[in-house]
Amino acid sequence: MVLEVSIITTSMNYGAYIEACIRSVKAQRQWHDAKINHIIMDGGSTDNTLAILFKHKDDINYFIIEGEGQTGALNHAMEIIEEQFPNTTHIGWINADDFYQDFWLDEVYGQLRKEPADVALICSDIIIHGKLMSRTKWGTRRYFDKGFFGVAGNAVSVPSVLIRLSAFKALKEKYGFYFNPSFDLCQDFELWYRFLDSGYRIRHMPKLTSYLRLHAQQLSQTKYIEQCAERDIVAEWCCRDAEIPLPPWWGEH
Repeated sequence: MVLEVSIITTSMNYGAYIEACIRSVKAQRQWHDAKINHIIMDGGSTDNTLAILFKHKDDINYFIIEGEGQTGALNHAMEIIEEQFPNTTHIGWINADDFYQDFWLDEVYGQLRKEPADVALICSDIIIHGKLMSRTKWGTRRYFDKGFFGVAGNAVSVPSVLIRLSAFKALKEKYGFYFNPSFDLCQDFELWYRFLDSGYRIRHMPKLTSYLRLHAQQLSQTKYIEQCAERDIVAEWCCRDAEIPLPPWWGEH
């Protein structure tokens, strides 16, 4: 079976960053016979983003969708994958302001292919770009469970993730959607919870494979209070299911 990975990116006025993201996805195509589809959903950028997307039109598939929000754009991207890239086997998800190391796919797929089918996704550690730090605090922990999320919060970084599409489709069949429309800022954390709640496992690989940027434009800065409120909902679910107390940081905005 040929590996075919469809990678989703949402963007909105991230012209200062998106070219690095596109180039990093393109670099994954060096990985022997993998087929890479890069689907970019732009919310109607008014900066130089569209010019950059047009410049790279031969290497990406981009769509302008206004008024859907980030979660709506992500679900729309999954519909496009189902219709236009039916041979997709795995899903990657990277924000327009983040980027991969050249060996990201080689490393994460190399690990995922060794895991049993109940491992829905692989995540790895990240480098915080622009600061002299990396997120490796989870050490050698191999699998994340609800109890761990209840204590630590969202320990899975989006640009590090590779998801089995078969597991993702099983979630859609169960819930009626890929990404929960009720969450627009912590839809990632809620998604990891649903994988665990559906009997899947999340495998952590302690290797630095991706870069996550910190900057004033990102939603975690501009909508921090709203994001914390969504985070707390999922953390409460995790603590309830694991029968553990709420963490000290719960409710702190």
